[in-house]
Amino acid sequence: MNKKNVPNILTFLRFALAIFVVILLHFENQIFMELACIGVILAGASDIFDGVMARRYRVESDLGRFMDPIADKFLIVGALVMLVWWNRLIPVLAILLILREILITGVRAIAGSQGIVISAGAFGKIKTTLQMIGIGALILHDVYFGINAHLLGSISLWASLFFSLTSGYDYIRNYLKVRP
Repeated sequence: MNKKNVPNILTFLRFALAIFVVILLHFENQIFMELACIGVILAGASDIFDGVMARRYRVESDLGRFMDPIADKFLIVGALVMLVWWNRLIPVLAILLILREILITGVRAIAGSQGIVISAGAFGKIKTTLQMIGIGALILHDVYFGINAHLLGSISLWASLFFSLTSGYDYIRNYLKVRP
């Protein structure tokens, strides 16, 4: 396998993991919930790994820059909707997080159409990490290893809202600075 293709393959694997997670979350079964949490962990790890590989081997691509954040949104939006469905997440938090994702995807698309690439900043990466932790923990919902997973998940997602809004502001500000 060519090293150049590995980051993009990992990105497309995240799309498959997102579908897998959402399907598992449809069923009220603790084993499926635990498998869904493992899917979220694998998706988060592949997100980190594909970026590291792309930069390390200098194989970053326009396809990867475009598809990587969409793969994240696929998983995050699907999981948030299912968590609301299971009454593990209040709808207003899910709606605010999803609206931010739609807005920033739109800003990035406009920027991309003008040849401008707006990369994720530190706040965006913290946001994604907190969302993955929060989603995984809310999927588990119970106490694991003495940790209240529901409480951890709720706190992580509320904290991610702060970083979502902050990084969203940064995306828009950065775009407005460089737009033609």
